[in-house]
Amino acid sequence: MKIFKGERKVIIKRCDTYDREAIQKIIKEGIDELGLSPKGNILIKPNVVTANKEYIHHSFTEPTMLEAMVDCLRNDYEQEQITIGESGGIGIPTRMFFAESGIRQCAKAINVPLVDFNEEQMKTVPLEKAKLHKTMEVAKSLYEAEFKIWMPKLKYHIVTDLTNMLKLNIGILNHKERFLYHDDRLHQKIVDMLEIGYPDVVISDAITIGKGFESSPYPVHLGAILIANEPLACDIVAAKILGYDPESVLHLIEARDRGYGTLDINDVTITGDIPLKSWRSE
Repeated sequence: MKIFKGERKVIIKRCDTYDREAIQKIIKEGIDELGLSPKGNILIKPNVVTANKEYIHHSFTEPTMLEAMVDCLRNDYEQEQITIGESGGIGIPTRMFFAESGIRQCAKAINVPLVDFNEEQMKTVPLEKAKLHKTMEVAKSLYEAEFKIWMPKLKYHIVTDLTNMLKLNIGILNHKERFLYHDDRLHQKIVDMLEIGYPDVVISDAITIGKGFESSPYPVHLGAILIANEPLACDIVAAKILGYDPESVLHLIEARDRGYGTLDINDVTITGDIPLKSWRSE
Protein backbone atom coordinates (compact mmCIF):
# COMPACT_ATOMS: atom_id res chain seq x y z
CA MET A 1 0.00 0.00 0.00
CA LYS A 2 1.47 3.31 -1.08
CA ILE A 3 1.05 6.25 1.29
CA PHE A 4 1.84 9.68 -0.12
CA LYS A 5 4.37 11.74 1.77
CA GLY A 6 4.93 15.36 0.96
CA GLU A 7 2.88 18.38 -0.04
CA ARG A 8 -0.47 17.33 -1.47
CA LYS A 9 -1.12 19.65 -4.37
CA VAL A 10 -3.97 20.13 -6.86
CA ILE A 11 -3.62 22.58 -9.73
CA ILE A 12 -6.83 23.94 -11.29
CA LYS A 13 -6.15 25.42 -14.71
CA ARG A 14 -8.60 27.17 -16.98
CA CYS A 15 -9.03 25.50 -20.36
CA ASP A 16 -12.21 26.40 -22.20
CA THR A 17 -11.80 24.21 -25.29
CA TYR A 18 -10.13 20.98 -26.35
CA ASP A 19 -7.19 22.74 -27.96
CA ARG A 20 -4.31 20.27 -28.26
CA GLU A 21 -1.46 22.78 -27.98
CA ALA A 22 -3.06 24.65 -25.08
CA ILE A 23 -3.66 21.41 -23.17
CA GLN A 24 -0.08 20.26 -23.76
CA LYS A 25 1.20 23.53 -22.30
CA ILE A 26 -1.07 23.22 -19.26
CA ILE A 27 0.04 19.64 -18.63
CA LYS A 28 3.73 20.53 -18.96
CA GLU A 29 3.43 23.45 -16.57
CA GLY A 30 1.49 21.33 -14.09
CA ILE A 31 3.92 18.41 -14.11
CA ASP A 32 6.83 20.80 -13.67
CA GLU A 33 5.09 22.57 -10.80
CA LEU A 34 4.62 19.22 -9.08
CA GLY A 35 8.31 18.48 -9.52
CA LEU A 36 7.71 15.24 -11.43
CA SER A 37 9.84 13.63 -14.15
CA PRO A 38 7.98 11.08 -16.31
CA LYS A 39 10.31 8.34 -17.50
CA GLY A 40 10.57 4.63 -18.19
CA ASN A 41 7.57 2.52 -19.17
CA ILE A 42 4.73 5.04 -19.03
CA LEU A 43 1.09 3.95 -18.82
CA ILE A 44 -1.72 6.38 -19.54
CA LYS A 45 -5.09 5.29 -18.15
CA PRO A 46 -8.11 7.25 -19.46
CA ASN A 47 -11.79 6.75 -18.71
CA VAL A 48 -13.40 4.82 -21.58
CA VAL A 49 -16.16 3.07 -19.69
CA THR A 50 -18.57 3.36 -22.61
CA ALA A 51 -19.01 5.31 -25.84
CA ASN A 52 -21.39 5.56 -28.77
CA LYS A 53 -21.10 7.98 -31.67
CA GLU A 54 -24.84 8.65 -31.76
CA TYR A 55 -25.80 9.28 -28.14
CA ILE A 56 -22.91 8.84 -25.66
CA HIS A 57 -20.57 11.78 -26.07
CA HIS A 58 -19.35 12.85 -22.64
CA SER A 59 -18.74 9.68 -20.66
CA PHE A 60 -15.07 9.26 -21.64
CA THR A 61 -11.80 11.18 -21.58
CA GLU A 62 -11.61 13.24 -24.76
CA PRO A 63 -9.04 11.91 -27.27
CA THR A 64 -7.47 15.37 -27.54
CA MET A 65 -6.45 15.09 -23.89
CA LEU A 66 -4.52 11.91 -24.72
CA GLU A 67 -2.94 13.46 -27.81
CA ALA A 68 -1.75 16.43 -25.75
CA MET A 69 -0.42 14.15 -23.02
CA VAL A 70 1.61 12.11 -25.51
CA ASP A 71 2.87 15.32 -27.19
CA CYS A 72 4.05 16.48 -23.79
CA LEU A 73 5.81 13.21 -22.98
CA ARG A 74 7.57 13.09 -26.35
CA ASN A 75 8.38 16.73 -26.95
CA ASP A 76 8.92 18.05 -23.44
CA TYR A 77 10.32 14.98 -21.63
CA GLU A 78 11.76 12.97 -24.57
CA GLN A 79 9.87 9.82 -23.59
CA GLU A 80 8.81 7.18 -26.11
CA GLN A 81 7.85 4.10 -24.03
CA ILE A 82 4.17 5.04 -23.81
CA THR A 83 1.08 2.83 -23.67
CA ILE A 84 -2.59 3.73 -23.34
CA GLY A 85 -4.64 1.09 -21.53
CA GLU A 86 -8.17 0.57 -20.26
CA SER A 87 -10.85 -2.00 -19.50
CA GLY A 88 -14.28 -0.79 -20.60
CA GLY A 89 -17.49 -1.42 -18.71
CA ILE A 90 -20.49 -3.75 -18.81
CA GLY A 91 -18.72 -6.78 -20.33
CA ILE A 92 -18.54 -5.41 -23.88
CA PRO A 93 -15.15 -5.60 -25.64
CA THR A 94 -13.21 -2.46 -24.84
CA ARG A 95 -12.01 -2.22 -28.43
CA MET A 96 -15.56 -1.26 -29.43
CA PHE A 97 -15.55 1.66 -26.98
CA PHE A 98 -12.07 2.63 -28.18
CA ALA A 99 -13.47 2.92 -31.70
CA GLU A 100 -16.70 4.69 -30.73
CA SER A 101 -14.90 7.25 -28.58
CA GLY A 102 -12.30 8.04 -31.24
CA ILE A 103 -9.48 6.88 -28.99
CA ARG A 104 -8.51 4.02 -31.29
CA GLN A 105 -8.14 6.46 -34.19
CA CYS A 106 -6.26 8.85 -31.91
CA ALA A 107 -3.79 6.17 -30.76
CA LYS A 108 -3.16 5.11 -34.35
CA ALA A 109 -2.56 8.68 -35.47
CA ILE A 110 -0.03 9.35 -32.71
CA ASN A 111 1.48 5.84 -32.99
CA VAL A 112 0.95 4.73 -29.38
CA PRO A 113 0.04 1.15 -28.40
CA LEU A 114 -3.56 0.90 -27.23
CA VAL A 115 -4.35 -2.09 -25.02
CA ASP A 116 -7.48 -3.65 -23.58
CA PHE A 117 -6.44 -4.95 -20.17
CA ASN A 118 -8.79 -7.93 -20.67
CA GLU A 119 -6.73 -9.12 -23.62
CA GLU A 120 -3.29 -8.92 -22.01
CA GLN A 121 -1.31 -11.47 -20.03
CA MET A 122 -2.41 -11.34 -16.38
CA LYS A 123 -0.42 -11.62 -13.17
CA THR A 124 -2.20 -12.41 -9.88
CA VAL A 125 -1.04 -9.96 -7.22
CA PRO A 126 -1.93 -10.18 -3.49
CA LEU A 127 -3.49 -7.09 -1.92
CA GLU A 128 -2.36 -6.23 1.59
CA LYS A 129 -5.01 -3.80 2.82
CA ALA A 130 -8.05 -4.58 0.66
CA LYS A 131 -11.33 -5.52 2.31
CA LEU A 132 -13.00 -7.38 -0.57
CA HIS A 133 -10.41 -8.27 -3.20
CA LYS A 134 -7.65 -10.29 -1.54
CA THR A 135 -5.88 -10.65 -4.89
CA MET A 136 -6.12 -8.89 -8.23
CA GLU A 137 -5.42 -10.06 -11.76
CA VAL A 138 -3.19 -7.27 -13.05
CA ALA A 139 -2.65 -6.73 -16.77
CA LYS A 140 0.91 -6.83 -18.11
CA SER A 141 1.06 -3.16 -19.14
CA LEU A 142 -0.08 -2.16 -15.67
CA TYR A 143 2.30 -4.29 -13.60
CA GLU A 144 5.22 -3.32 -15.85
CA ALA A 145 4.44 0.42 -15.72
CA GLU A 146 7.14 2.57 -14.13
CA PHE A 147 5.22 5.86 -14.32
CA LYS A 148 1.44 5.95 -14.21
CA ILE A 149 -0.62 8.83 -15.59
CA TRP A 150 -4.32 8.58 -14.75
CA MET A 151 -6.60 10.78 -16.89
CA PRO A 152 -10.17 10.56 -15.59
CA LYS A 153 -13.24 12.27 -16.98
CA LEU A 154 -14.96 14.25 -14.24
CA LYS A 155 -18.59 13.10 -14.00
CA TYR A 156 -21.47 12.82 -11.60
CA HIS A 157 -22.34 9.24 -10.61
CA ILE A 158 -25.67 7.85 -9.44
CA VAL A 159 -24.08 5.56 -6.82
CA THR A 160 -20.77 7.14 -5.81
CA ASP A 161 -21.75 10.81 -6.34
CA LEU A 162 -18.74 11.47 -8.55
CA THR A 163 -16.35 9.73 -10.90
CA ASN A 164 -12.84 11.07 -10.92
CA MET A 165 -9.49 9.65 -9.79
CA LEU A 166 -10.47 6.87 -7.37
CA LYS A 167 -13.48 5.66 -9.35
CA LEU A 168 -11.33 5.52 -12.49
CA ASN A 169 -9.59 2.47 -11.02
CA ILE A 170 -12.58 0.23 -11.73
CA GLY A 171 -11.18 0.32 -15.26
CA ILE A 172 -7.94 -1.44 -14.29
CA LEU A 173 -9.96 -4.59 -13.58
CA ASN A 174 -10.68 -7.25 -16.15
CA HIS A 175 -14.36 -7.96 -16.78
CA LYS A 176 -14.45 -10.99 -14.51
CA GLU A 177 -13.20 -9.09 -11.50
CA ARG A 178 -15.01 -5.88 -12.39
CA PHE A 179 -18.39 -7.41 -11.60
CA LEU A 180 -17.31 -8.79 -8.21
CA TYR A 181 -18.74 -6.69 -5.34
CA HIS A 182 -20.09 -4.12 -7.83
CA ASP A 183 -23.13 -3.58 -5.60
CA ASP A 184 -23.65 -1.88 -2.27
CA ARG A 185 -19.98 -2.66 -1.55
CA LEU A 186 -18.77 -0.55 -4.47
CA HIS A 187 -17.32 2.13 -2.18
CA GLN A 188 -15.01 -0.40 -0.54
CA LYS A 189 -14.15 -2.02 -3.87
CA ILE A 190 -13.03 1.32 -5.29
CA VAL A 191 -10.54 1.81 -2.46
CA ASP A 192 -9.28 -1.79 -2.77
CA MET A 193 -8.14 -0.93 -6.30
CA LEU A 194 -6.08 2.06 -5.15
CA GLU A 195 -3.45 -0.34 -3.84
CA ILE A 196 -2.57 -1.29 -7.43
CA GLY A 197 -3.90 1.74 -9.30
CA TYR A 198 -1.95 4.44 -7.49
CA PRO A 199 -0.78 6.92 -10.14
CA ASP A 200 2.22 9.21 -10.16
CA VAL A 201 0.11 12.06 -11.50
CA VAL A 202 -3.59 12.70 -12.13
CA ILE A 203 -4.71 14.87 -15.04
CA SER A 204 -8.47 15.17 -14.99
CA ASP A 205 -10.60 16.20 -17.97
CA ALA A 206 -12.99 18.74 -16.47
CA ILE A 207 -13.39 20.85 -19.60
CA THR A 208 -16.77 19.35 -20.44
CA ILE A 209 -18.00 17.14 -17.62
CA GLY A 210 -20.85 14.66 -17.56
CA LYS A 211 -24.02 15.17 -15.54
CA GLY A 212 -26.84 12.71 -15.05
CA PHE A 213 -26.41 8.96 -15.60
CA GLU A 214 -22.63 8.49 -15.77
CA SER A 215 -22.66 6.12 -18.76
CA SER A 216 -24.68 8.45 -20.99
CA PRO A 217 -24.55 11.90 -19.42
CA TYR A 218 -25.38 15.27 -20.84
CA PRO A 219 -22.63 17.90 -21.08
CA VAL A 220 -21.86 20.65 -18.60
CA HIS A 221 -19.05 23.04 -19.48
CA LEU A 222 -16.60 23.75 -16.65
CA GLY A 223 -13.55 24.72 -18.68
CA ALA A 224 -10.95 23.25 -16.34
CA ILE A 225 -8.15 20.71 -16.10
CA LEU A 226 -7.16 19.34 -12.70
CA ILE A 227 -3.57 18.19 -12.16
CA ALA A 228 -2.62 16.50 -8.89
CA ASN A 229 0.17 14.54 -7.28
CA GLU A 230 -2.05 12.65 -4.83
CA PRO A 231 -5.28 10.74 -5.60
CA LEU A 232 -7.43 11.58 -2.60
CA ALA A 233 -6.51 15.25 -2.73
CA CYS A 234 -7.60 15.36 -6.37
CA ASP A 235 -10.94 13.80 -5.53
CA ILE A 236 -11.78 16.03 -2.58
CA VAL A 237 -11.17 19.05 -4.82
CA ALA A 238 -13.30 17.44 -7.55
CA ALA A 239 -16.05 16.78 -4.99
CA LYS A 240 -16.00 20.43 -3.95
CA ILE A 241 -16.24 21.52 -7.60
CA LEU A 242 -19.35 19.37 -8.06
CA GLY A 243 -20.90 20.71 -4.87
CA TYR A 244 -20.30 17.71 -2.57
CA ASP A 245 -18.88 17.72 0.92
CA PRO A 246 -16.03 15.15 0.80
CA GLU A 247 -17.16 13.96 4.24
CA SER A 248 -20.41 12.78 2.63
CA VAL A 249 -18.83 10.78 -0.24
CA LEU A 250 -18.53 7.18 0.92
CA HIS A 251 -15.52 6.03 -1.10
CA LEU A 252 -13.58 9.14 -0.07
CA ILE A 253 -14.40 8.42 3.57
CA GLU A 254 -13.28 4.82 3.04
CA ALA A 255 -9.97 5.98 1.55
CA ARG A 256 -9.41 8.37 4.45
CA ASP A 257 -10.17 5.65 6.98
CA ARG A 258 -7.65 3.29 5.35
CA GLY A 259 -4.89 5.85 5.73
CA TYR A 260 -4.67 7.29 2.22
CA GLY A 261 -4.96 10.88 3.44
CA THR A 262 -7.35 13.35 5.02
CA LEU A 263 -10.54 14.89 3.69
CA ASP A 264 -9.68 18.34 5.02
CA ILE A 265 -9.43 20.71 2.08
CA ASN A 266 -7.10 22.86 4.18
CA ASP A 267 -4.51 20.09 3.98
CA VAL A 268 -4.32 20.49 0.19
CA THR A 269 -2.31 23.18 -1.57
CA ILE A 270 -4.49 24.45 -4.41
CA THR A 271 -2.97 26.58 -7.16
CA GLY A 272 -3.93 27.55 -10.68
CA ASP A 273 -5.86 30.22 -12.51
CA ILE A 274 -9.06 30.48 -10.49
CA PRO A 275 -9.78 29.84 -6.79
CA LEU A 276 -11.68 26.66 -5.95
CA LYS A 277 -14.69 28.63 -4.73
CA SER A 278 -15.11 30.11 -8.21
CA TRP A 279 -15.89 26.71 -9.80
CA ARG A 280 -19.56 25.82 -9.74
CA SER A 281 -21.28 23.35 -12.04
CA GLU A 282 -24.75 24.16 -13.30
